[in-house]
Amino acid sequence: MHPSSPHPATLSSQLRPFSIRPIVAADWPAVDRIQQAAFAPEVIEELAVFASFVALSPATCLVAVTGHEPIGYLLAHPWLPDDLPPLNTALDRLPEKSTSLFIHDLALLPAHRGQGAAGALVQAVLTAGNSLGLTSASLLSVQDSHSFWQRQGFSARPELAPQIAQTVRLFTTIDFLFMTRPSLREVER
Repeated sequence: MHPSSPHPATLSSQLRPFSIRPIVAADWPAVDRIQQAAFAPEVIEELAVFASFVALSPATCLVAVTGHEPIGYLLAHPWLPDDLPPLNTALDRLPEKSTSLFIHDLALLPAHRGQGAAGALVQAVLTAGNSLGLTSASLLSVQDSHSFWQRQGFSARPELAPQIAQTVRLFTTIDFLFMTRPSLREVER
């Protein structure tokens, strides 16, 4: 299935104080505020970079909203397994043989953490990636978030650190951990 396939259905539940939907153009100011609140200054990226991901893979770029206000976002796109795209760089195309979902960014406003939005965004993007025919996922864990990602079924890949470190060092000196998940299907917790 092609990354520009229709968006997954909006996910909502009476039990959650938020809903999840694809990012739209009107969300960019809120996405920028969330990014500024969630990340260290050295990893802040241009919104044009984020917009390129939405243009290439709208089904895997999501926001969590309360009412009509975004409280968090997740940006992801198809990519190659055990690899990472250049950071802080707008993409104009995806690799032809993309079989993995690269989770580029997950951020929540601090006041909305602990409500399940981060886990719900991850599950929604894994479902969207699976519907696109992708089979695995990868990400860079930063700001000591690796335990969250482990709970989402990701494992550290230290053997890839030298290869990945070159790409990361071009963007930042922040500590990171490259993590992968071999399947996009639901994991038993």
